Amino acid sequence: ARGLASIVREPGANTISVPSTTLDQLVEANGISKIAAMKIDVEGYETAVLRGASNTLAKMPPALIYLEVCPTITTNAGFDPKEPVRLLAAAGYDMFRPNESGELVSIDTNDIDLIDSENWVALRR
Repeated sequence: ARGLASIVREPGANTISVPSTTLDQLVEANGISKIAAMKIDVEGYETAVLRGASNTLAKMPPALIYLEVCPTITTNAGFDPKEPVRLLAAAGYDMFRPNESGELVSIDTNDIDLIDSENWVALRR
């Protein structure tokens, strides 16, 4: 069976509280000095992850960030679907998607509202 998890605003009978932290706090607490690559798959909460990684992205940016992009889920989570792309661009990344041959193709991020769900790669400029 596939497990599903989500952030909820009002806990109910089927919720479990778990501790969480930001990437910036995790990096600081563990003395991490280098990150080669990062994968983000948080069902619409990419904006929250990237906001919590702002210092890390500025001080030790990974060369590659792999993330799932799904505008509908991001909107349902309460975020602008274009915000993760804006945050990554501001941190010095360009966006790509793998084509059928496995090559990375540049993305026109203005068309993000036209996609259903895709996996993208952010490469450091």
